[in-house]
Amino acid sequence: MLKVLHRERIVPDVVIGSSGGSLFGAVFASGEHPEVIEQKVLRMWKKKEFRDINYFDLLKLFFPKLFRYNEMFGIIRGNRIEKIFQEYFNHLTIEQTSIPLQIVATDFFSGETVILDKGSIAAAIRASIGIPLFFQPKIIGDNILTDGGVSNPLPIDVAIRYGADVIIAMGFETPTYSSIDSPVKALLHLTGPSSNNLQIANHGVHTMAHHYEIVRVYPDFQGEFHFFDVNKNPDLIAIGEEETVQELPNIRGAIEHFEA
Repeated sequence: MLKVLHRERIVPDVVIGSSGGSLFGAVFASGEHPEVIEQKVLRMWKKKEFRDINYFDLLKLFFPKLFRYNEMFGIIRGNRIEKIFQEYFNHLTIEQTSIPLQIVATDFFSGETVILDKGSIAAAIRASIGIPLFFQPKIIGDNILTDGGVSNPLPIDVAIRYGADVIIAMGFETPTYSSIDSPVKALLHLTGPSSNNLQIANHGVHTMAHHYEIVRVYPDFQGEFHFFDVNKNPDLIAIGEEETVQELPNIRGAIEHFEA
């Protein structure tokens, strides 16, 4: 989507990212040319960077009576990928981005959406991508945070509160699986439908309530994939670009309608 917007000289006034979208959004908001964003994100998003296993919490899975659970449970620590983010962004803060940036996470205890609009970009992304049970929650300030997609996978309401008049909302359906052969697939198979329904509900409610324009870009990836399928990312990005091109007349129309 970002390459299409750049090619068409459509410059957003704010970028809002939730879950995996927080990384793409942050790279774009930091001023990177869209043509190189894909390459840089793919260099960061590698399976080996997610292998900082929390072996103590693994023991809890096998010996639950011996080792008690708490809110910080997570099989993956997330320190390694956060360090990669820190190195890439050179410790840039959200306040320093070229385009205003907001990253969405979820409060672990209340389940409410938390908007991160200041502080470390790397820490905010780490919080927003933290799939429950797989990643340890991220502590930022007084908040214990987990994946933004849990509470707000398509944060149209955040854009409305910011004051956006034309909203281009990209989301996609989390797939269910015909066979379950890994813990990742098992969790996503169970949580995917609720996330998908939440996206649909958010879009429907805000489309009816919002008095300006909302254009939804919703690519159909047509296949099974999950968070750690890094080898499929180039294909998914290409499909997203094609869908954005298809929606371009609607995007242009929304902008022209507002400017009129």
